[in-house]
Amino acid sequence: MYRTQGIIYWDADGGGIRSDVFCLSAGGEYTIEWAIYPVARADYYDFINLCRRDLGANFTVPGGFQFGLSSLAAMEPDEIRAMVAERGLAFVSTGTWSNSGGDPPYYHGAHMLEATHLQERFRQACAGLRAATPDVKSLIYIHSFINLHEDTPERFGDSLITNADGTPYINQGYTTRIGMPFYYCYPAIGNSYLSAMRQIVDMCLDEDRIGADGIYWDELEWISPKRTYDRWDGHSAELDEEHGISQRFGDPHLLSLQAKVELIEYIFSKGGALIANSCARTRTLHEYGFPRFVETAGLWYPARSHLYTPISLGDHKTVKDFETLLADIRRKLMWGTLYYYYARPAQPHPTITQHMFPFTPVELHSGWLLGEERLITCVPGTFTLGDEDAVTVYWYGADGALTDRGGEERLEDGRRLVRLALAEDEMAVIERN
Repeated sequence: MYRTQGIIYWDADGGGIRSDVFCLSAGGEYTIEWAIYPVARADYYDFINLCRRDLGANFTVPGGFQFGLSSLAAMEPDEIRAMVAERGLAFVSTGTWSNSGGDPPYYHGAHMLEATHLQERFRQACAGLRAATPDVKSLIYIHSFINLHEDTPERFGDSLITNADGTPYINQGYTTRIGMPFYYCYPAIGNSYLSAMRQIVDMCLDEDRIGADGIYWDELEWISPKRTYDRWDGHSAELDEEHGISQRFGDPHLLSLQAKVELIEYIFSKGGALIANSCARTRTLHEYGFPRFVETAGLWYPARSHLYTPISLGDHKTVKDFETLLADIRRKLMWGTLYYYYARPAQPHPTITQHMFPFTPVELHSGWLLGEERLITCVPGTFTLGDEDAVTVYWYGADGALTDRGGEERLEDGRRLVRLALAEDEMAVIERN
């Protein structure tokens, strides 16, 4: 509960964590647990690495990711194989279900069940990817909250996110930009929207439908409406000046928590892979070890990934060509995070992402990450994987191209040390043989 409601604050006198909305029913009880992590140095990453080990967050990220699955239909198999190799891809996903200027212009949520022409396009793309690169998994975009039926309030009245006055919540920004009402619903045990979401999973994964290898779940725990007033979650309320309850509400993520668990387990039961946008905000979902990235249009946003899979999605606002792509990769490494492609500019040659995965985190640092399989860095220094095992160094120049340079190696106290005198804008990977 506190992970969801907690507000971190700081001022000249110090800082802390508080909740402004937590409440209990009459006679209710709730236990809040605290964990304290002493650190020897004033180093943020020392604290993060302690937390990650305690939380069990150091599980394997199997490979790279990008959007653009449907565009593979226009590519030859050799082109697909080259793209996968140069970017280190293990997953290729569709994006939002855009109808390319048609009517309606988009499909979201249960509305996607009606987009038969897009389903057929995605089916062909999945088959093409599988034929060219059988080990790379095709993913289909879903969103468990947004729904675009014009009659959404009538279809999913038991699942509708509402405003304080009882009217349906509509995302005005999306509505204005796309030209159709963006309603929000939430799946919950026993409601109609959970049933619709199960049908969507079937549509994506069943061999006689789209037949994809898995699901890309957008905004799993990060959506614009933070409250719904159609029902109470048992722990959230607005308080008046006397700290009395003025109005109870539900957090959509708490109301949908068990439904998300059911959907995740349903995807896995069908043999589906799963990648999600936004990192775990509850202990319940933290226990499911699958890759989840964060969007990074804000400079500090990669930090949101530090307590789960440390993956930054590329910044589509700044990446316009190969040069800005390289700058974005380096920026994410400075935050101690791996890189998933968002914008996909043409690459004149492979770059460091081809040797970024698989990656099982051991430690995160500013400018470098230590994993069981490899160490990735964009800063100079002397590094080790912690033992004497032989390694291979992949040294990338400022232009992002692989060079023939290698580090200076020596054995000391049972460890292989590798000195990398990286120049400005250079990056390198030390990979266990």
